[in-house]
Amino acid sequence: MMKPVMHLNALALVTLTMLELFSMNQAQARGFGPTPAEIAVLPPFCKAKLSPDPTDDQQFMATIGVGWGDIHHYCYALNFTNRYYQDYVDKPTQRDDLNQAMGNYNYMFSHAPPDFWMLPEIHTQKGRLLAAAKRYTEAVSEIEQALKGNPNYAPAYAELSDIYADLGQKQKSVAALEEGLQHAPDTVSLQRRYKQLTGKTFVPPSGAEQAAQPFNSSGPVAETPAQQHAPTSSAAPANSAPAATPEKIGEPGNPYCRFCP
Repeated sequence: MMKPVMHLNALALVTLTMLELFSMNQAQARGFGPTPAEIAVLPPFCKAKLSPDPTDDQQFMATIGVGWGDIHHYCYALNFTNRYYQDYVDKPTQRDDLNQAMGNYNYMFSHAPPDFWMLPEIHTQKGRLLAAAKRYTEAVSEIEQALKGNPNYAPAYAELSDIYADLGQKQKSVAALEEGLQHAPDTVSLQRRYKQLTGKTFVPPSGAEQAAQPFNSSGPVAETPAQQHAPTSSAAPANSAPAATPEKIGEPGNPYCRFCP
């Protein structure tokens, strides 16, 4: 009577082993670095940084600033984040994607200057990935770090609101949006979330003024079909061409973002 159970256990073990081997082979075939197709959906500065042509760097070196030397680690983190969403049916590979992304995000935090202007964006991207992995406490901590570095960074408020909404904490979700909208009342992503949750358009308190918004990067990680959350840079040589300023196509707090939340 025990034989069928033993056979089922053996079959399950074989299936699990085959899945693990498939995951390893897939990861090895894809490699650590982004493929050309993966690079195509990364922000423009990643395409330049990962290009073998050094002249591609000059457009972004001055814009990114002191973090340019290490910015490829952020690009790797964004790419492993994209892979994480794509590999949702392959849990072993997805776990590896998560670990690789976390390692590269953390590399930026340990090597970039503490006043590096892109840190709020990087903290927000890490927080978004942690939330997708249901590590909500860590995700909130990352968003708090982002807002500590830049209280005007609208995508961080959007992500914080999404986290609380996922947890069923509507009051906190709305409060995060209200705080963000007091800094940037014209932010489309925040207004959209606020109306979805409250049925109203946010009107800032009388006398409130929109804070000045710092320049932001040309776009965080591209959203993939499997992604559940609504989405949300060393100086150039003296003889190099000045960094081109992209067209402002985003919104307050992230005016150059092509993949805004």
